[in-house]
Amino acid sequence: MSKISENPSAKKLLDQIQAVEAFKGFFESLPFASTLLPGAGEHLVAFNEIKKQADVLLVPDRFNDTFAQQGWIAYESMSLDAMLKAMEIEKEEGLTAGEVFLADQYDEDTLRFSIMRCSGHAEFRKRLRLIGLAKDDYLAERYHACVPLLLALLDGLVSDISKHVGFFAEGADMTAWDSIAAHETGLKSLAKIMGRGRNRTNEEDISIPYRNGILHGRELAFDNKIVAAKCWAALFSIRDWAGALADGKAQPKHEKETSWSELFQQIADTEQTKKAL
Repeated sequence: MSKISENPSAKKLLDQIQAVEAFKGFFESLPFASTLLPGAGEHLVAFNEIKKQADVLLVPDRFNDTFAQQGWIAYESMSLDAMLKAMEIEKEEGLTAGEVFLADQYDEDTLRFSIMRCSGHAEFRKRLRLIGLAKDDYLAERYHACVPLLLALLDGLVSDISKHVGFFAEGADMTAWDSIAAHETGLKSLAKIMGRGRNRTNEEDISIPYRNGILHGRELAFDNKIVAAKCWAALFSIRDWAGALADGKAQPKHEKETSWSELFQQIADTEQTKKAL
């Protein structure tokens, strides 16, 4: 299975960094390099900072490796700081503590901002009234009410956006080119986890929003914050997938190769922009 870091935009930068890293080693071992290539040293100093910042491109894969099987996936509009902190907590205190932290991120401010983003897409606009009711129930801790509603909304949204089948249907295609949420380790994987069969009535608490068990009345203790927060995370992931489709990412685009001169110019431009900011 491919990685999110192999998405074209991320891979291009990571490959460029690897190429410059090789050049840097050659440059530093070359006598009189600064004389032969004036200005290269300054660019390579800037490159060190860019390389450090580029580590964030690996975070979505690390996050999914840690939390995807529990029903959390990385998506474009998810807080990078929250992802990093959740992984830190999981490493130090365990998976349950990491999940509690993630659920706490879906507070009133996060919901308000994320729902406002949803209003920018036609299929979400049709459902804003119901999304608002789910938000009211969630904030009032009426998880028994908001979870089934959000699960129903997930199904209908994917059906209308894809013009095919719903979120939980076999054969649903929720992938997009160069996307985090719509990577094959994202929504596609999440739908399988949430859509698992639940063939026995269960009175024990669950932490994953199993659609079949909840909507068919077999899961009797689904009404908790972690299950509800995962439903919100799935909803906002679908919004990012819908945004990727709207941006024309349904099919791959041809990318031209970058020359060495263009690569160094990109490094210089990035450093100049950083100084301006």
